[in-house]
Amino acid sequence: MSEGTVEFTYFGEVLARILGSRGSNQSMLARELRARGRSTRQSSVSEWMSGEHYCPGWFPVTLDEIYDLTEEEWYELGMAFAYGQRLSREDIEDLRGFREFYRQQLAEERAHEESRR
Repeated sequence: MSEGTVEFTYFGEVLARILGSRGSNQSMLARELRARGRSTRQSSVSEWMSGEHYCPGWFPVTLDEIYDLTEEEWYELGMAFAYGQRLSREDIEDLRGFREFYRQQLAEERAHEESRR
C-alpha cells in the first residue's frame, strides 16, 4: 500500500460501491447520518471502511433507509457487515472457497457412508 492510499476491508469495498452507485461519498453519507441524529463524521465512515473501527449495529438499516438498497445490495452489505469488517475481499473469497470445498468433502463422505450400508 502506497503512502496516502487507504485500503478498504471487504465491508469498505461494498460500502464504497453502494456510495458510488448513488453518486455519494463518505462526507455526503456522514451528513445524511447527522441529519438522522447520528453523530457521525467523515473520518468515522473512513475508519469503518478501512477496518480501523467496527461499524455500529444501527448502520445497515439506516443505510437502507437513506439509499433504498436493492435486495442484492442488502444481502452483500449484510455479509460484509457480519464477516468483512476486518477482512479483505481476498480473505472473504478464500473463506467462500473453503466453504465450497468443505461442503463437497462432506457430501462425498456422506455418499461413501451411505454406499457402505
